[in-house]
Amino acid sequence: MKPDYYRTLDVDRRASTEEIRIAYRALARSSHPDRAGDPGGAPDHGPMTLLNEAWSILGDPDRRRAYDQSLMVPEPAFIQDVILDAAYGLIQRSGVKGGGVDTQTPRDFEITGGVSVSVRLRRVLDSRELDSWLRVATLDAARRPDCAVILACRVLVPDVLESRLHGSGVPGVAIDLIDSRVFGRFPCARSAALFEGLL
Repeated sequence: MKPDYYRTLDVDRRASTEEIRIAYRALARSSHPDRAGDPGGAPDHGPMTLLNEAWSILGDPDRRRAYDQSLMVPEPAFIQDVILDAAYGLIQRSGVKGGGVDTQTPRDFEITGGVSVSVRLRRVLDSRELDSWLRVATLDAARRPDCAVILACRVLVPDVLESRLHGSGVPGVAIDLIDSRVFGRFPCARSAALFEGLL
């Protein structure tokens, strides 16, 4: 089983490289054999080995990205379907009028107060799905919703998602339902309130 380097360093998965470095240094100081009462021990012995390994992965942006991707093993399809059904149920109970959600095409909702939101459900949001979503969301400026939202069990492109959303001009948001992470910005508090229960 792969070690959880975030847990090893006691940091959040969203921690910056600087926050990870600070956590590593504090733990390394307290775990070093010279401080832990083992002056004859090697610096990379015992707990230090795991700390050094965690820092070597999480302290390097490319290695961290690859590590994060390896953690995102997709859940079985039936579990993803249960998660998406639950998300859909929460949306329906959040004061939405009309419409429905389909896993193939976006559907428009009108939130109380006249805000329209296009919602798409996906098991996994990868580069191909992101391109498809942005293409649909930008097709018709006259019918463009106030906000396009994609709910995915896993978001596999977090490093490019926000820049692609910003570059497309789409007021869009992607939500990773498993990690409860939001990518992008809701254009208003009313549209954000619709998805509060998912975070």
